[in-house]
Amino acid sequence: YGSAWFKGNENAFLTKVEYNDGNRAPVVNASATKKSGASPLKTQLTSAGTKDFDGDALKYEWKIVGGGTTKILKEENPSLTLIKPGKYKATLTVADVQGAKSSKTIELNVGNEPPVVTFDLANANKTFYFPGSKLNYQVKVQDKEDGSLANGKIQASQIAVSLDYMPLGYDQIDIASTQRGADVSAFSSTGQILLNKYDCKSCHLMNKRSVGPSYIEVSNKYRGKNGAVESLAQKVIKGGAGVWGDHAMSAHPNLSVADARAIVEYILTTGEKKSTVKSAPLNGEYTIKPTADQKEKGTYVFRAAYRDKGTASMTPLVGEEVVMLRYPSLNPELADFSKGFNKFITPSKSLNMDGDGSYLAYKEIDLTSIDSIAIKVNGNMRGSSAGGEVEIRLDGADGSLIGKTPFINFTQRGQNRVVADVNDTSGKHTLFFVFRNPKAKPGQTLLQPIEMEIIPKK
Repeated sequence: YGSAWFKGNENAFLTKVEYNDGNRAPVVNASATKKSGASPLKTQLTSAGTKDFDGDALKYEWKIVGGGTTKILKEENPSLTLIKPGKYKATLTVADVQGAKSSKTIELNVGNEPPVVTFDLANANKTFYFPGSKLNYQVKVQDKEDGSLANGKIQASQIAVSLDYMPLGYDQIDIASTQRGADVSAFSSTGQILLNKYDCKSCHLMNKRSVGPSYIEVSNKYRGKNGAVESLAQKVIKGGAGVWGDHAMSAHPNLSVADARAIVEYILTTGEKKSTVKSAPLNGEYTIKPTADQKEKGTYVFRAAYRDKGTASMTPLVGEEVVMLRYPSLNPELADFSKGFNKFITPSKSLNMDGDGSYLAYKEIDLTSIDSIAIKVNGNMRGSSAGGEVEIRLDGADGSLIGKTPFINFTQRGQNRVVADVNDTSGKHTLFFVFRNPKAKPGQTLLQPIEMEIIPKK
């Protein structure tokens, strides 16, 4: 169910339990370095994550179907080039030495390069927010087929931008709903721009009949029907008659399938209830100033998205970038991985770092503009805490040392707060807090971590 009641938790999941008496079939994972792109699509198929719980030797077979052909590859992680536009299915089948098999299929799309969307925070930290600080942001969009925001071929109205705050424990589904509301108006804007460019208004009005039906009538008749977008797009290009009266609709043979599809998608939204969510500006200054109900350790969620027009052979693709800024603190219990970390509830809770070289590690941490890290720890003389120092390292327990606390020697029970200055660091890294005391006994508790507080430069 997850960690909180009715909160759309990321750690919620369904489990299917299967029992095999004897040999177990391999567990297959299949993916590709690139699943969509223009022709030719160059990608590498990967079986990373595939495993056999019996430790058997495995045989791999990839079957690629599409473009009127079938290709068989016997490598674990083969390179693949697809030229003919269209949809392909790549199925990985893995068999063990006893003949047990499992398969997984992924889809590859050739003929439309996904848009590249960037939510640029300039030189600001891209992991943490700091109350009272100001963020200068700029959204950039580049699409191989459509053009870019910079050259004016993509309009600002076609891009959905949302700036949200998510309180601790808040339902992430609600945030996603707000973002999708901004998407609706932005994505339909592409069709609206094209519609105003052509001669559509000569025969159609928004909510009144002219020579042809109103846009709202068309929306109410076809909205939600399978295949409606494609069939109506073809009718716009080839012309049609007989559905709405005696007048025929002129053909538009010079209109591309992608443009016709975008126009139809916009028309089908005209009969819907309009979203009240407005897209934020593409650039500006945003002040991090939590209100009274935002004092808990929540998250800021910044998102930009653009849906391209698609191509004659491929439907539109959405490109997006989401930047999530968390409260400037790291919780020992939420480390991505650890060594020598033990949690005891008796009934009070204690978090122990046991043994020299024990560590806590956090993935994707940006230390840009960070001055120091304050580490709060407990020590318990009755529990024979040995004390120690904390090394701060990048990308490994023996990685680059960027900071270190003084030795923490407990003379009485209580909480200590020690500060470690950190070297200038750019980019995102896996951040290691390594607890050291070579004189400690094997498995002896060194310190009891409470929190790692991230302190920005002034």
